[in-house]
Amino acid sequence: MIGKTRQQSSGRQQAQDHVQFNNSNLHFINHRAYIFGAVCPATGKTEALVTPLVNKEVMTQHLKQISEATEPDRYALVITDGAPWHTNETADSFHNLSILKLPPYSPLSIYKN
Repeated sequence: MIGKTRQQSSGRQQAQDHVQFNNSNLHFINHRAYIFGAVCPATGKTEALVTPLVNKEVMTQHLKQISEATEPDRYALVITDGAPWHTNETADSFHNLSILKLPPYSPLSIYKN
């Protein structure tokens, strides 16, 4: 059985997952996870990285995954938003990929209703 409980901790409420397994109660404090993901539109091949933090080093690690997964005769174009860790210099050390940043206010659709 899985449920949610709230506990007071240091004067703040803290969300916890409550899991019952073999008549034992386990409690896990919710933590954030960030997902870096990429997909090749031609092949459907994917690369992903789940991490508890985001920064340029993590972005570089994800670009390394993409670079290593890219076929030798192919080139990867990684399209990113304007997050501070999505910088062009993170791609400088890779010969088979580059970053294309979206403009700050990219339209959601080219068609108006």
